[in-house]
Amino acid sequence: MKILIATLALAVGLLGSGCKELTPEDIAYSQKFRAQPTTFVLPADKADDAWSRALDFVNHYSGMQIQEVSDTMIKTYPPALDRYGYTVTRSNTKSGVRFTVICYGDTPPIPSNNAHIAALYIATGEEPRTISMDTCWHAVCE
Repeated sequence: MKILIATLALAVGLLGSGCKELTPEDIAYSQKFRAQPTTFVLPADKADDAWSRALDFVNHYSGMQIQEVSDTMIKTYPPALDRYGYTVTRSNTKSGVRFTVICYGDTPPIPSNNAHIAALYIATGEEPRTISMDTCWHAVCE
């Protein structure tokens, strides 16, 4: 009974907020990025391309300027209100190169989602989907 009430409350809330329905492609992408770990290992021969994608992602999608870039870390300045900062690290392991993506911000669950989206792009090169601002990501991400 509690699940039914919670489901009804969510549905009413979404309808009342004017959110549009997510497309099947949006839902599939949401499932895909949430399945991507924010710490992952890539083969050494793929690491330099992935590191370039990490820098591209942080430059393009972070609301904050990059504070530090080295061979092992990309870090933005701490995020301001309604903006998101990133730290991406890489380190050598016996099985390849380990990447870790962290997104900082003050509006959960957005920083967690952003970290997963960045990790998917870094690991695979799959461009993030552009979604209209009136789409309710929280409907599928919470």
